[in-house]
Amino acid sequence: MKLNVLQTESALELGGEEFRVLAEVEGLAQRGHHVVLALRPNSQLQGLAGTQGIPVETVRMEKWLYPVAILSLVRLISRYTIDIVHTHGSRDSWIAAIAGRLSRRKPVIIRTRHKSVPIADNFLNRILYTRLTDRIITTGERVRQDLIQLNRFDGSRIVSIPTGVDLGVFRPRPDDGAFRAELGIAPQEFLVGMVSFLRDYKGYRYYIEAARLVLEREAMVRFLIVGDGLNGKLFERRSINWD
Repeated sequence: MKLNVLQTESALELGGEEFRVLAEVEGLAQRGHHVVLALRPNSQLQGLAGTQGIPVETVRMEKWLYPVAILSLVRLISRYTIDIVHTHGSRDSWIAAIAGRLSRRKPVIIRTRHKSVPIADNFLNRILYTRLTDRIITTGERVRQDLIQLNRFDGSRIVSIPTGVDLGVFRPRPDDGAFRAELGIAPQEFLVGMVSFLRDYKGYRYYIEAARLVLEREAMVRFLIVGDGLNGKLFERRSINWD
Protein backbone atom coordinates (compact mmCIF):
# COMPACT_ATOMS: atom_id res chain seq x y z
CA MET A 1 0.00 0.00 0.00
CA LYS A 2 1.47 3.31 -1.10
CA LEU A 3 0.96 6.22 1.30
CA ASN A 4 1.12 9.98 1.09
CA VAL A 5 3.22 11.23 4.00
CA LEU A 6 3.78 14.78 5.23
CA GLN A 7 6.98 15.10 7.26
CA THR A 8 7.46 18.33 9.24
CA GLU A 9 10.55 19.85 10.88
CA SER A 10 10.82 23.33 12.41
CA ALA A 11 14.57 23.45 13.12
CA LEU A 12 16.70 25.77 11.02
CA GLU A 13 20.07 24.15 11.79
CA LEU A 14 21.41 20.73 10.84
CA GLY A 15 21.97 18.15 13.56
CA GLY A 16 21.29 14.52 14.28
CA GLU A 17 17.54 15.04 14.33
CA GLU A 18 17.46 16.71 10.94
CA PHE A 19 19.73 14.11 9.33
CA ARG A 20 17.46 11.39 10.67
CA VAL A 21 14.43 13.16 9.19
CA LEU A 22 16.16 13.25 5.81
CA ALA A 23 17.06 9.56 6.06
CA GLU A 24 13.45 8.66 6.87
CA VAL A 25 12.13 10.72 3.98
CA GLU A 26 14.59 9.10 1.58
CA GLY A 27 13.76 5.63 2.89
CA LEU A 28 10.01 6.13 2.47
CA ALA A 29 10.48 7.49 -1.04
CA GLN A 30 12.65 4.51 -2.01
CA ARG A 31 9.81 2.22 -0.88
CA GLY A 32 7.43 3.93 -3.25
CA HIS A 33 5.60 6.25 -0.85
CA HIS A 34 5.00 9.87 -1.80
CA VAL A 35 6.63 12.15 0.77
CA VAL A 36 6.40 15.92 1.18
CA LEU A 37 8.67 17.78 3.59
CA ALA A 38 7.33 20.93 5.29
CA LEU A 39 10.14 23.17 6.56
CA ARG A 40 10.67 26.73 7.71
CA PRO A 41 12.11 29.17 5.15
CA ASN A 42 15.95 29.24 5.22
CA SER A 43 16.11 25.80 6.83
CA GLN A 44 19.46 24.15 6.12
CA LEU A 45 17.60 20.88 5.62
CA GLN A 46 15.86 22.37 2.59
CA GLY A 47 19.08 22.41 0.57
CA LEU A 48 19.86 18.77 1.32
CA ALA A 49 16.32 17.66 0.53
CA GLY A 50 16.44 19.55 -2.76
CA THR A 51 19.53 17.64 -3.91
CA GLN A 52 17.63 14.40 -3.32
CA GLY A 53 14.63 15.53 -5.34
CA ILE A 54 12.31 15.53 -2.33
CA PRO A 55 9.33 17.91 -2.60
CA VAL A 56 9.64 20.72 -0.05
CA GLU A 57 7.00 23.18 1.09
CA THR A 58 8.11 26.13 3.23
CA VAL A 59 5.90 27.31 6.06
CA ARG A 60 6.66 30.15 8.45
CA MET A 61 6.42 28.79 11.98
CA GLU A 62 7.04 31.79 14.23
CA LYS A 63 4.80 31.57 17.29
CA TRP A 64 2.85 34.69 16.39
CA LEU A 65 2.08 33.08 13.00
CA TYR A 66 0.81 29.76 14.37
CA PRO A 67 -2.77 30.28 13.09
CA VAL A 68 -1.49 31.04 9.59
CA ALA A 69 0.89 28.07 9.71
CA ILE A 70 -1.91 25.74 10.80
CA LEU A 71 -4.09 26.84 7.90
CA SER A 72 -1.15 26.40 5.52
CA LEU A 73 -0.68 22.81 6.64
CA VAL A 74 -4.39 22.10 6.44
CA ARG A 75 -4.19 23.13 2.79
CA LEU A 76 -1.08 20.99 2.21
CA ILE A 77 -2.79 17.97 3.74
CA SER A 78 -5.70 18.46 1.36
CA ARG A 79 -3.58 19.24 -1.72
CA TYR A 80 -1.35 16.18 -1.34
CA THR A 81 -4.16 13.94 0.03
CA ILE A 82 -1.99 13.14 3.05
CA ASP A 83 -2.52 9.85 4.90
CA ILE A 84 0.13 10.31 7.61
CA VAL A 85 1.49 13.46 9.25
CA HIS A 86 4.84 12.78 10.91
CA THR A 87 6.18 15.60 13.12
CA HIS A 88 9.64 16.02 14.62
CA GLY A 89 10.35 19.43 16.18
CA SER A 90 8.49 21.26 18.93
CA ARG A 91 6.89 24.02 16.89
CA ASP A 92 5.97 21.91 13.90
CA SER A 93 4.48 19.22 16.16
CA TRP A 94 1.93 21.65 17.55
CA ILE A 95 1.17 23.20 14.16
CA ALA A 96 0.95 19.96 12.21
CA ALA A 97 -0.97 18.05 14.89
CA ILE A 98 -3.64 20.73 15.12
CA ALA A 99 -3.78 20.96 11.31
CA GLY A 100 -4.20 17.20 11.09
CA ARG A 101 -7.07 17.23 13.56
CA LEU A 102 -8.75 20.10 11.69
CA SER A 103 -8.32 18.50 8.28
CA ARG A 104 -11.25 16.66 6.73
CA ARG A 105 -8.87 13.89 5.71
CA LYS A 106 -8.13 13.02 9.36
CA PRO A 107 -4.61 11.70 8.74
CA VAL A 108 -2.78 9.56 11.27
CA ILE A 109 -0.51 11.81 13.34
CA ILE A 110 2.86 10.51 14.49
CA ARG A 111 5.22 12.42 16.77
CA THR A 112 8.90 11.46 16.99
CA ARG A 113 10.63 12.45 20.21
CA HIS A 114 14.30 12.85 19.31
CA LYS A 115 15.65 14.46 22.47
CA SER A 116 16.51 12.60 25.66
CA VAL A 117 15.72 15.52 27.98
CA PRO A 118 12.52 14.94 30.01
CA ILE A 119 9.24 16.38 28.79
CA ALA A 120 7.66 18.77 31.27
CA ASP A 121 4.67 17.06 32.88
CA ASN A 122 2.04 19.71 32.24
CA PHE A 123 -1.40 20.04 30.73
CA LEU A 124 -0.28 21.31 27.32
CA ASN A 125 2.20 18.51 26.75
CA ARG A 126 -0.42 15.98 27.75
CA ILE A 127 -2.74 17.41 25.11
CA LEU A 128 -0.01 17.26 22.45
CA TYR A 129 1.14 13.72 23.22
CA THR A 130 -2.28 12.17 23.87
CA ARG A 131 -5.18 14.01 22.23
CA LEU A 132 -3.27 15.44 19.25
CA THR A 133 -1.03 12.44 18.52
CA ASP A 134 -1.99 8.91 17.49
CA ARG A 135 1.41 7.29 17.91
CA ILE A 136 4.80 8.31 19.37
CA ILE A 137 8.23 7.21 18.15
CA THR A 138 11.32 7.60 20.31
CA THR A 139 14.94 7.35 19.18
CA GLY A 140 15.84 4.99 22.02
CA GLU A 141 14.27 2.69 24.59
CA ARG A 142 15.40 4.90 27.49
CA VAL A 143 13.40 7.81 26.06
CA ARG A 144 10.39 5.52 25.64
CA GLN A 145 10.59 4.38 29.25
CA ASP A 146 10.82 7.99 30.46
CA LEU A 147 7.62 8.87 28.61
CA ILE A 148 5.90 5.92 30.23
CA GLN A 149 7.28 6.26 33.76
CA LEU A 150 7.74 10.02 34.17
CA ASN A 151 4.93 11.32 31.96
CA ARG A 152 2.58 8.34 32.41
CA PHE A 153 1.84 8.07 28.70
CA ASP A 154 0.30 4.87 27.37
CA GLY A 155 3.19 2.57 26.46
CA SER A 156 1.14 0.73 23.85
CA ARG A 157 1.15 3.92 21.75
CA ILE A 158 4.93 4.40 21.93
CA VAL A 159 7.57 2.52 19.95
CA SER A 160 11.36 2.90 20.10
CA ILE A 161 13.20 3.02 16.76
CA PRO A 162 16.88 3.74 17.46
CA THR A 163 18.72 5.92 14.98
CA GLY A 164 20.96 3.78 12.79
CA VAL A 165 24.34 4.46 11.23
CA ASP A 166 24.85 4.40 7.47
CA LEU A 167 27.92 2.21 7.05
CA GLY A 168 28.22 3.45 3.49
CA VAL A 169 29.08 6.87 4.89
CA PHE A 170 30.79 6.06 8.20
CA ARG A 171 33.51 3.54 7.36
CA PRO A 172 36.30 3.01 9.89
CA ARG A 173 39.69 3.32 8.24
CA PRO A 174 43.26 2.88 9.48
CA ASP A 175 44.78 5.93 11.11
CA ASP A 176 47.35 7.27 8.65
CA GLY A 177 48.44 10.05 11.02
CA ALA A 178 47.17 12.89 8.80
CA PHE A 179 44.52 14.04 11.27
CA ARG A 180 46.97 14.15 14.18
CA ALA A 181 49.54 15.94 12.06
CA GLU A 182 46.99 18.58 11.03
CA LEU A 183 46.21 19.37 14.68
CA GLY A 184 49.76 19.01 15.96
CA ILE A 185 49.02 15.97 18.11
CA ALA A 186 51.96 13.63 18.68
CA PRO A 187 51.55 9.89 17.92
CA GLN A 188 52.23 8.97 21.57
CA GLU A 189 49.49 11.23 22.93
CA PHE A 190 46.09 9.79 23.78
CA LEU A 191 43.32 11.45 21.82
CA VAL A 192 39.79 11.77 23.21
CA GLY A 193 36.97 13.30 21.19
CA MET A 194 33.37 14.39 21.57
CA VAL A 195 31.34 14.74 18.37
CA SER A 196 27.87 16.28 18.62
CA PHE A 197 25.58 19.13 17.69
CA LEU A 198 26.46 21.65 20.39
CA ARG A 199 23.63 22.08 22.85
CA ASP A 200 23.69 22.36 26.66
CA TYR A 201 21.78 19.10 27.11
CA LYS A 202 24.49 17.20 25.20
CA GLY A 203 26.66 17.37 28.32
CA TYR A 204 29.79 18.90 26.81
CA ARG A 205 30.32 20.89 30.02
CA TYR A 206 30.79 17.59 31.86
CA TYR A 207 33.20 16.52 29.15
CA ILE A 208 35.25 19.68 29.72
CA GLU A 209 35.26 19.14 33.48
CA ALA A 210 36.32 15.51 32.99
CA ALA A 211 39.14 16.69 30.72
CA ARG A 212 40.38 19.03 33.46
CA LEU A 213 40.45 16.19 36.00
CA VAL A 214 42.27 13.84 33.62
CA LEU A 215 44.90 16.44 32.73
CA GLU A 216 45.66 17.01 36.40
CA ARG A 217 47.00 13.45 36.46
CA GLU A 218 48.10 12.79 32.88
CA ALA A 219 49.55 15.41 30.54
CA MET A 220 49.82 13.16 27.47
CA VAL A 221 46.13 13.41 26.62
CA ARG A 222 44.48 15.73 24.12
CA PHE A 223 40.75 16.47 24.07
CA LEU A 224 38.73 17.56 21.05
CA ILE A 225 35.19 18.87 20.64
CA VAL A 226 33.82 18.52 17.13
CA GLY A 227 30.48 19.98 16.15
CA ASP A 228 28.40 22.96 15.24
CA GLY A 229 25.38 24.79 16.61
CA LEU A 230 24.39 27.97 18.37
CA ASN A 231 27.04 27.40 21.01
CA GLY A 232 29.74 26.67 18.44
CA LYS A 233 31.27 30.12 18.84
CA LEU A 234 32.37 29.10 22.34
CA PHE A 235 34.80 26.58 20.88
CA GLU A 236 36.14 28.15 17.69
CA ARG A 237 39.55 26.45 17.58
CA ARG A 238 40.41 27.67 21.05
CA SER A 239 42.26 25.83 23.76
CA ILE A 240 41.08 25.94 27.33
CA ASN A 241 43.75 26.90 29.85
CA TRP A 242 43.19 25.60 33.40
CA ASP A 243 46.40 27.02 34.83
